Amino acid sequence: MNDEKLIESLNSVGKSCFVSYYEVFRDNARKDPSFVIELLVRNEKYKESGAKIRVNFARAIFDAHRQIDALKIIAQAERIPREFCDKAKLLLNDPAVTLPLAQPTTPTSKPIKRIRANPGEDARSASGVSKEGSLVDKILRHGIWFPPDLLNTLPLLRPYAIRDNACRPRRGNTTGEEQWGSPNSEGFFRDDNSLIKSMPYSFSVNGRDHPYQGRKIGTGFVASHAWRKLYKGTSHENPMTYSFIGNIVWLPAELAILTDVEGGLGQNILKAISWFSYRKFMSNAKAKSLLDEIWSYFPVPDVSILPDDIASRISYFAVDIPRFAETNHGLMKSLLEALAIIERNGATTTLNKIQYGQRSLCDRYSRNLPSKLLSSEGFTRLKGVIHSTIACQI
Repeated sequence: MNDEKLIESLNSVGKSCFVSYYEVFRDNARKDPSFVIELLVRNEKYKESGAKIRVNFARAIFDAHRQIDALKIIAQAERIPREFCDKAKLLLNDPAVTLPLAQPTTPTSKPIKRIRANPGEDARSASGVSKEGSLVDKILRHGIWFPPDLLNTLPLLRPYAIRDNACRPRRGNTTGEEQWGSPNSEGFFRDDNSLIKSMPYSFSVNGRDHPYQGRKIGTGFVASHAWRKLYKGTSHENPMTYSFIGNIVWLPAELAILTDVEGGLGQNILKAISWFSYRKFMSNAKAKSLLDEIWSYFPVPDVSILPDDIASRISYFAVDIPRFAETNHGLMKSLLEALAIIERNGATTTLNKIQYGQRSLCDRYSRNLPSKLLSSEGFTRLKGVIHSTIACQI
């Protein structure tokens, strides 16, 4: 592949797409292209045909061993957001990042031991480098959380939402009906993570060693949940855990993949970081009862996998907490007012859009919410979760 062909191929992938999913393309474009296509469709909302084109051209770049040259082009590009140039430079300058995240090094004398799903088991490569420690380091370096102080005012980012991936038509299904934002039988907003993913985009990152220190993240990050399984049920279907700030971390898409395995090492690391950062936080008296209930759902993780200097290595979003909480509480109060109108006027009520300032809930939610008056038994649970969240604020 000559330089001209490299530029054509890179443009077909998209510079921002290539660098955002560099590790994914490198590790999976050849052996599991359908996985990469699915990821691009889900995260970037590409059409399947467009995702296939991007994957094929990315694979061609790696097959021709021109990926480093592609990163150099991106690092010097002037017409893409700075965050993508910076990631290209990071990849070029950090060998630990450019090596496959889940592949051990070649042994010199002893065979490589299998990387265990159980973090308590031995998981070392022939070089003596702990894969457990390596993944902890990567997650600490690139992950960003909401600050623990937010527990006192807004522990649940979207207390009126639950996750229901069925609300979006499945890839390749042209007959499925779009249902994102429609209320479930209890009146909760059916989300596919979209409602949460963009919430911190306006905040800069505060992290000593984070590549985005002092800057804002972009669309290459994914809102990843630490806990899926609870003592009973899943965190996605429970409004007390789905948008809980201690259960969500923003990770680069290529790193988030390593935390998707239920009970896997990556997921266990997220749980341990969350437990260390949030569980022992001294909350105010108004928030304590809600937080105690929330934590009662989560199985206790193994925090021994964390390094001794963990406290100084966790990165948080620099949130203007009073303003952020006031805006979101305002939207919750508008929703409570809408529920009161429905209770007064009945299931045939026609609602206006539910909004507070520039924030609003989609028309599909407002339009269909009155029909859930009976099935939700007067929106009992929905109102309870919202009231508990608002009551946290001092």
